[in-house]
Amino acid sequence: MIARIAHGFTRERAMTTTTTATTTSAARIMEIGMGFWPAKVLLSAVELRLFTALGSTSMTGDELQAALRLHRRANPDFFDTLVALRLLDRDGDGATNRASKRG
Repeated sequence: MIARIAHGFTRERAMTTTTTATTTSAARIMEIGMGFWPAKVLLSAVELRLFTALGSTSMTGDELQAALRLHRRANPDFFDTLVALRLLDRDGDGATNRASKRG
């Protein structure tokens, strides 16, 4: 006879659920952690007033770095990430504000 556990689960079902929950929890933690990164990049760009500084012009990474007074390590990683997130467009050697193209 199989003992019943709270909420009508059998002992075998509870053990399977626990094992699956542990695996799912680790995956879910990574999903949440990685899901925050794009938001953090966007919020950093907003805090730095990057979109205002860029306006409707095109600026190179060096120009953006100088305009925003960023450490040289921000160029190109930070700007490349904004392009990858489709918040900026690459324009030759520079970047443009994607939102300014919409009108």
